[in-house]
Amino acid sequence: MTHLQWANRLYRLLHVAARITRTARRTRLAIAANWPWTDTLTSAFNNLAALPQLTG
Repeated sequence: MTHLQWANRLYRLLHVAARITRTARRTRLAIAANWPWTDTLTSAFNNLAALPQLTG
């Protein structure tokens, strides 16, 4: 992956149409349903959550 591809993805991640909400001691990212990258970002977060926890 080239530098421009990473820069493009980072730009999209930092300019997410979302807001951070806190309820019941949980922090959530509420992403706008009509944002074009909603599915991609949601699946990326799900993939990260599925990774095994590090033990140390």
